[in-house]
Amino acid sequence: MNNQHNNRNGYYPPNQSYYPPNQYYQPPQYGQPMYQPPYFDQQQYMMQQDIVRRRNQQKSELRKIGVGIGVALMLYLVIQTVSGSVLGALGLSELYSTSPVFQSCFSVFAEVLGVAAPFGIMALIFKKKYEYPVVPTAKLGKADAAAWIGVGMAVCIGANYIAGIVEMMFKSIGKSASGPKGLDPDSLLACIIEWVAIAIIPPICEEFAMRCCTMSLLRKYGKGFAVLAVSLIFGIMHGNILQFVFAFIVGLILAYVTIRTDSVLPAMFIHGFNNGRSTLNNTVQYLTNEKTAEAVTLVITVLWIVAGVAGIVYLATKKKLAPPKTAPDTDPAQLTMGAKLSCLIPGMAVPTIILILLAIYTLATSQA
Repeated sequence: MNNQHNNRNGYYPPNQSYYPPNQYYQPPQYGQPMYQPPYFDQQQYMMQQDIVRRRNQQKSELRKIGVGIGVALMLYLVIQTVSGSVLGALGLSELYSTSPVFQSCFSVFAEVLGVAAPFGIMALIFKKKYEYPVVPTAKLGKADAAAWIGVGMAVCIGANYIAGIVEMMFKSIGKSASGPKGLDPDSLLACIIEWVAIAIIPPICEEFAMRCCTMSLLRKYGKGFAVLAVSLIFGIMHGNILQFVFAFIVGLILAYVTIRTDSVLPAMFIHGFNNGRSTLNNTVQYLTNEKTAEAVTLVITVLWIVAGVAGIVYLATKKKLAPPKTAPDTDPAQLTMGAKLSCLIPGMAVPTIILILLAIYTLATSQA
């Protein structure tokens, strides 16, 4: 009687054992080990969390850098557009289209204000993000510098032939993939200013913008990534299909040389000598005739090819041509090349689309 009453109240005497049914846990039988929960590795968990955190940090930084580069490209486009409008407003458009001296002087202005300045401002904004010098100027022996310049010029000549094939393909359908050509010099003064406007100022401004401000910022995310990304940007900046092909290939060697030497000076010389090939042709043609200019250009081209082969042999002998062998990067937090580009490119989408549309428009309205 008492037991029934106690059971109804939920109370069981000490001498009566009772285990409520449990589908998840059953008391171990005699001789069986006690149940143990899965082992929780606190250290491994913290490492995984750190990997996720560092990956997200890289993605965030690359998105911000992409926006910074995009803004610099937009400023480049705006300055190019505004400067053209200013010429029209001041009644100087006809002078620009007829005077080689004025056209070259204006090109200098456009390079400094439209290329160097926007990317210099970007570098100031991101100055705390640089892990490498903005302007790499490591000491380089004369023989090494000459060899790298020779290799770079040989690649530029090869890129020029590839671009020529692309141009021939478009000409076969009645289109021209190149942009408008500048005026040829009509005086000795025009020749001198053209050298400054083509072979001196652009190499300095463009190498400062691309291989210094941009590549030095991207370099901490991987050398290969920095070389590829800055070469794509360099190609897009040129605004037409032919120049994109040429500038992308040349950009690869300019970026690679800068990475291998830790100095931007060889890239500036390669850029300057490459631009100087067309300027030399114009100068010789003005001073003599077209046939002589073609002969001089051919001789210079052959000499650069020889210098390039000699440079390759020298650097290969010194084991300086290929990247040094290093242990593979096993950092699990490192993003893949595709992931890095997918974070960087969206910030540059607007100016890139504008430049692509301009290239398509130029091609559509051109005649071979």
